[in-house]
Amino acid sequence: MTSSEAGLGQNAMTETKRALRSPSGILSLARDRDARCVLAGCGDGLVRLWEAATGGEIGAFRADANFVKTVAFAPDHRSFATGGGEGIVRLWQIGREQPILELRGHAGPVFALAYLPDAARMVTAGYDRSVRLWDLTDGACLHAFAGHTQPVFALAVRPDGRQAVTAGKDGTIRLWNLEDRRSAGVLAEARPDTYALAYAPDGRRVVSCDFGQTANLWNPETPAEPEHVFEGHGQPVYAAVFSPDGSRLLTGGADGVFKLWRTAPPRRATEPHALGEFAVLALAFSPDGRLLSGDDAGLARLCDAGGQELHRVQAHARRIHGVAFSPDAQRWLTAGQDGQVKIWDNAAQHLLTLATPDTAGAALTGRWSPDGRLLLTAHADGSVRLWDARTGAEQGTWSASSEPVTCAEFSPDGRSIATAGHAREIRIWETVSRRLERTFEHRAGVTALRFAGNALLVSASRDQTVQIWDLAEGRSKRTLRGHPKEVTGLALSSDGRRIFTSGADASVRVWSFETGQELLSLQDFRNGVMSLALSPSDVLVTGALRGAVWRWPVAK
Repeated sequence: MTSSEAGLGQNAMTETKRALRSPSGILSLARDRDARCVLAGCGDGLVRLWEAATGGEIGAFRADANFVKTVAFAPDHRSFATGGGEGIVRLWQIGREQPILELRGHAGPVFALAYLPDAARMVTAGYDRSVRLWDLTDGACLHAFAGHTQPVFALAVRPDGRQAVTAGKDGTIRLWNLEDRRSAGVLAEARPDTYALAYAPDGRRVVSCDFGQTANLWNPETPAEPEHVFEGHGQPVYAAVFSPDGSRLLTGGADGVFKLWRTAPPRRATEPHALGEFAVLALAFSPDGRLLSGDDAGLARLCDAGGQELHRVQAHARRIHGVAFSPDAQRWLTAGQDGQVKIWDNAAQHLLTLATPDTAGAALTGRWSPDGRLLLTAHADGSVRLWDARTGAEQGTWSASSEPVTCAEFSPDGRSIATAGHAREIRIWETVSRRLERTFEHRAGVTALRFAGNALLVSASRDQTVQIWDLAEGRSKRTLRGHPKEVTGLALSSDGRRIFTSGADASVRVWSFETGQELLSLQDFRNGVMSLALSPSDVLVTGALRGAVWRWPVAK
């Protein structure tokens, strides 16, 4: 499968919108260039063609007496090929149920096939240990490459059509020169079963996916050891595809998780944008896409939508725990370890400091009410305070916990407030009366809260889980598990369909809100993930331990 077939450059992270089903199981998939049709090889020997937009079946017909293990569209996408249990490769024209050509020669099932870019030749591999090059004008076998000592499961052709790579049960990954029809060497030996191979778009790297739960990046010019090993899947890795520019790699495995990797050091999805040398502890986006950050040294930075710094201010003498924009994006606040909460305008001019008492301790977070009239702050002494956003006059205070409160959020309608922190409890309060309405509980402290509409609340915890709470029923609706260490941050996509989390395991994970399934894992944050925020256009920003921010275009 190519990057265009996988849609990696378009919408690789979107969760399932419709299911395409075959009663006998789907063994292979391909998608046409325009993403209009999906082709499937099935366990009962049928080939099924679906309309991608609607999921409606266009047709189904028998392509093999046993099973169809491999399918591929021709480069012109007007025909396709199938291979399977009979050991015969068949070429088909879309709309016809009789093959236009049969390639006979394999002495056993065909497990893999690939067109050359000229569409006039094809490479196949299978159970009989052979790798074959075919002429598609007359069906003649041009050459049978020998070298594998056991069945060959995986195959890929270099984008220029001059080389192929294969992997077999014998543990070897082999290179073949398709021009002079000779072996081009052994890329690797004594490997676990390899299920998939892919060339980078420039043909200079090969990725292999195997039973050892890893994807391995190889340089054919320097074989024997992989250039890099992508670790993180919990079960065997079955598929991999490069982005069109080769800068990213998407892998999928038996653990049901997609993982996105950068193919060149640092192996992350984007290059960092430096914001000094101190840890970025707080991030917030304005409605118009500007980014506000606060760091461990008390510096606040305001950047435009492209990441260009607009203003920098020494907002606090010590670390900044929280930042937030007003609903009209005309003001922003910082909450600091020094106990102060300060209000600023967009020119970084100080407007107001809230009169928090010394006994409140550090100011750990702050939020504007949805109508912009109130400010909500939470403090190390467990208190929560409401303020008049215009004058700074205190409107009320109450004890929300016996331990520090690090999270405080207004519901979208402003009628409720959720608080949590070092204690395990999440408390829901009525805004006007400050009456306690609900209490929920994790098994450890809570690190982040987000309302999902007025009826649901999402929380992240040091107990390594994310919970979705039903506020009306007073119970957990869904539990998300996957981080092996505490969950440190939380954000929701603009359409409410995805949840983004960061963890002490130095990863960012993407989840389906509807099912709780982990959709994607972004790995290898060597400096840790200290904070994250999601822009109105679904650009994810993560803050690192050493003053760097990464921007991830998760909408694409």
